[in-house]
Amino acid sequence: MIPRNKEIVLSAVIVVLIALGLAYGSLVPSVSRARLADTVPLSANGFASRAVYCPPSVTQMHDTTRIALTSLDTGSVPVSVGPAATPTPAPIPTVGGPAPIPTVGGSGQPQASPSPTPSATTPHPSGQQPRPISPGRARFEVSGRDSSVNVVGYGGAVVANAVTAGRTGIDAVPCSEVAGTRWYFGEGSSDLGYDERLILYNPFPDEAVVRVSFITPKGKETKANLTDHAVPSGATSVLRLDRFVLKERLLSVEVDAVRGRVVAWRSSQVHAARRPHGQQLSLGATQSHTEWFLPAGEIGSGYDERIALFNPNQKAARVSISLMTPTKTVQPAKLLDITVPPASSKSVALAAAVKACRTQRCPIGAVVSSTNGVGVVAERTIWYSTSHIQGVASETAASTTALRWYLGPASFHPTRDSVFVLNPTTADATVSLKLETDRHGPRSPAPLQHMKVKAGTRVEVRIDRWTSGKPVVVLLSSDQQVVAERFSYSVRARDASAVMGTALP
Repeated sequence: MIPRNKEIVLSAVIVVLIALGLAYGSLVPSVSRARLADTVPLSANGFASRAVYCPPSVTQMHDTTRIALTSLDTGSVPVSVGPAATPTPAPIPTVGGPAPIPTVGGSGQPQASPSPTPSATTPHPSGQQPRPISPGRARFEVSGRDSSVNVVGYGGAVVANAVTAGRTGIDAVPCSEVAGTRWYFGEGSSDLGYDERLILYNPFPDEAVVRVSFITPKGKETKANLTDHAVPSGATSVLRLDRFVLKERLLSVEVDAVRGRVVAWRSSQVHAARRPHGQQLSLGATQSHTEWFLPAGEIGSGYDERIALFNPNQKAARVSISLMTPTKTVQPAKLLDITVPPASSKSVALAAAVKACRTQRCPIGAVVSSTNGVGVVAERTIWYSTSHIQGVASETAASTTALRWYLGPASFHPTRDSVFVLNPTTADATVSLKLETDRHGPRSPAPLQHMKVKAGTRVEVRIDRWTSGKPVVVLLSSDQQVVAERFSYSVRARDASAVMGTALP
């Protein structure tokens, strides 16, 4: 090769190397950030892939929130329950090895050594320090003030729910297994007598920015001061909705994360005229579906059950609601082909569709189906005004069936305690319940084993005899795909409460 050509080749090589170096320098930070993001909540491999997120006790609402949790593993699992904080990257747990100690606030320093086991009414003093939870045992904690809670299992899966007691009553909600970019709430109101709050939690190390939109039967509206609402890293933001929208009887909500991901709950204290007082608490849905399931339900004298249907899509949805009784499935004509326009919501009163139940109590479950393939969000509210039950309970419907369900307590002091099982399949199901407390190993009472639930029906299983007014975790197993929900009434709180079960793998 002549000298001139050698110089040209050498120059070209140098230019390529410089370009590669610049490209590497620009790529390394983004790769590092991607790996860091993978080690915080929702990582497929990191410690937080085994985390669930629970709502706070809200000072503005004078709430106290308690958390129930259990491990699904057959061995002892270290579990931390602590106030929200930005976790630093943690090592991936190794089988048989010591559990990693998480750090908070980015300090890189481990937490103090574990404190003695707190009672169900005392907050854990040591933050996120893991403590082992034995198989077959439940654990009960108190949520922090205005700070959402991370429940993290190390080397094992955990599942949890929360019970919130406020000035007007009590209600329960599943803790979220995900943080999402979108959240939908079908039910809600800014009418007189409703103190409704939207609770937003950002469990990640980067700030999240969300857009909050309100949906009514008239359509969708976005307020200018809620188009760019920041939720700082590890922070919980509480929005009082009646400061943005005035006197809407039905107020559905859409939360769209412009940047980052969040967890969203809806909490409402109701003291309206001509309505029973009580508390509502719901975890939002992260997407619309064409089918929803609601095992618990009552219509008739003293019971007012309504299903809020929210269509977040740009095409009208046609919805039918089937009712499942303890003996059969019925399809009232007035619950067929309900039209929900695009970006709007509608409330459906079930009693108005069933004449026979206007003067007598009718126990029912419900299946909400979109018949034209356009997904909706379904949320049920039941108002109780009878001689033995008062109050209100609201719950987002389940979007899936499963063979196993976690059912945390719907009240920490239940007077009435029930598990509702809905069987939407064409085969009879055999269902068994296992009970877990923080004091004893699991119990499987004989009357709660091998119970039959006929195809196309829903049954109520009273468990007061075994819970005896104490918080108890229930694990349900079935040989068919079913849906399960927990219901309680507390004389102490003078309110009804319901919590949808969490489907287990």
